[in-house]
Amino acid sequence: NPFVIDEIKSLGFKGAIVPFELSEKEIFELPKYSSIDLGVIVEGSLPFSVSKIVVSKIKLKSAILGPKNERFWIEKIGRNYYLFTANAYDISHKQKELIDAGYVLFVHIYKEVPNNVNLVIDKNKNY
Repeated sequence: NPFVIDEIKSLGFKGAIVPFELSEKEIFELPKYSSIDLGVIVEGSLPFSVSKIVVSKIKLKSAILGPKNERFWIEKIGRNYYLFTANAYDISHKQKELIDAGYVLFVHIYKEVPNNVNLVIDKNKNY
């Protein structure tokens, strides 16, 4: 929100990446109220969560099915365990609209997906 952006600017930052969790309306309106440059993640598979521990029965880099049939995999990176969603998204086709809204940075996250995990790319993500 604009208040957070003002706080980030007061700390000396010149720009920020907006959170993925925002609605489409919020994403397109936020640049109107921003006093710093904004960027947006337009493509990739984001970590769903990070933990210092993992259940010992979990096999790393293997497909996991969640309670609502969502698909994940867990990977150890450094000392942490990252839970990645196997449902990536790609809104890069909306880049012109995002530029027109005022965005100046577009982030593409490329993460190697384990061979036994089928990645689904959603080009119709409603943010």
